[in-house]
Amino acid sequence: MPVRKLRSIDEATSPDAQPLDGRNIRAAMELSELCHWLRPWRPPAGVHRNVSIEAAQARRRAWEGFPSPS
Repeated sequence: MPVRKLRSIDEATSPDAQPLDGRNIRAAMELSELCHWLRPWRPPAGVHRNVSIEAAQARRRAWEGFPSPS
C-alpha cells in the first residue's frame, strides 16, 4: 500500500470495511478456548519494568516456555 502525505485529516479517506461476521468471532473464541485447554498458561502476576525490548522479550519467552533464539 503506498504512503501518501496529507495536509489535513480532511484529505484522508476511510477504508472500506466489511461488517463483522458473528460466525468468525465465535470460531475465533472457540479456537482460543481449545488452545488454552490443550496448553494452559498464565502470565506472571505484577508489573515488571525492563531496561530494553530485548529484556522484555527474554522475560516473555521465559514464562511462555520457549527457548531463546540463538
